Amino acid sequence: MREVNKPCGGQIQQIGSVGGQIGVPTLTAYCASKWATEGFTEALRGELKPEWNIKLTCLELGEFRTDIAGRSMMFAEKKHPAYDHLDGEKMMTDRQGSQLGDPVKGAKLYWDVAQMEDPPARLLVGSDSYKLVTESVEQSLKTHLENKEISNSTNFADKEGQMPFFKQG
Repeated sequence: MREVNKPCGGQIQQIGSVGGQIGVPTLTAYCASKWATEGFTEALRGELKPEWNIKLTCLELGEFRTDIAGRSMMFAEKKHPAYDHLDGEKMMTDRQGSQLGDPVKGAKLYWDVAQMEDPPARLLVGSDSYKLVTESVEQSLKTHLENKEISNSTNFADKEGQMPFFKQG
């Protein structure tokens, strides 16, 4: 994208998930990988020179009516007894076929984002993603504001008010 394309540039769309913003019991490894995708995308955006004209967007998908919760998903044959209160297989199979997202509309959205001059760093995809993530962000902000004094209490006295070495891009 830097050396081959003339003019240089392009767009990378990372497939994230609402699970990259909200932890979902029984989907721990999936959520961890999606949180990693979120951080990777955000950090990489800050590493790219503006003149390279490379854009990155993390698409944070809600549930789409695909086979993800059907035969594509595998479950452990034997559950550990400590986790008998959780039934991930039932949770997922009960959703199969009733997800809100239309895959055809989702694919069109990917194309539309690819045509944007300045695509967003993150984009919630699906009304379920929008609702769940915005509620989570609002709750997080409330918690951060309630704990502002505690959060800000750990600096050396001569460092009060200084910004960290990293910034969000």
